[in-house]
Amino acid sequence: FVSRAVDQWNLDIGLHGLPVVVCADRAGITGDDGPSHHGIYDLVQALQIPGCAIFCPAEPAEIAPMLAEALALGTPALVRFPKTPSPGPIAPVGQGCRARRLREGTGEVVLVGVGKMARAALVAAQELANDGIEADVFDPRVIRPADRELLDVMARARLVVTAEDGLAHGGAGAYLVSEADRLAEEAGAAGPRHIVLGVPTRYIAQARPDAILAGLGLDGPGISESTRRALARLSRLERARRDETADAGRVGA
Repeated sequence: FVSRAVDQWNLDIGLHGLPVVVCADRAGITGDDGPSHHGIYDLVQALQIPGCAIFCPAEPAEIAPMLAEALALGTPALVRFPKTPSPGPIAPVGQGCRARRLREGTGEVVLVGVGKMARAALVAAQELANDGIEADVFDPRVIRPADRELLDVMARARLVVTAEDGLAHGGAGAYLVSEADRLAEEAGAAGPRHIVLGVPTRYIAQARPDAILAGLGLDGPGISESTRRALARLSRLERARRDETADAGRVGA
């Protein structure tokens, strides 16, 4: 219910740059608490507050270090975590505001799983590997300030797929992609194609969290399928451009 305090968060804390850390539990899809209890708005809301740092722990061991880091920043901050338990660690605890690389691929396809979606991104990467697609997987940990190394990897990729259990429109994935695009533009590069996966802008009915996420394509199979479809479209587009270039060359000759 952090949504009910957004005006104070924005104008009483953000406007004055006060070092207040908002800790939001039940973040993302909560499931059987009812449709009013989903925590799908916090990322969008925090991103609208200038200078608000945003921490998204992917597993319980990350919460305490992130809280300490948020307190040390001396700025407004959000630490958001789900109520659903984590089945176990996925990587060593991260440091500072840096992202965690969970799987190393070829650099062409980059999967970015925000918060608990990091585990789903790993599952997706394994399914893609079975098809010969070696994707890099990142847990961004901190959305803002974003890790420059992560943004550099995203800016050089052929395809970036982000996944979050908050609103896709105006959320964490859209923010990270825009930051990566900015770096690519500064470097004179085209920047990556990207797919931003998240919760659609609609009311989400009550159900088991895993069932809701699967229905929204926010589980491992859903992320991998979205990635396959995006790669197929990208390949068709690239072939069409090559054909156009070849036709133009023949006409010029």
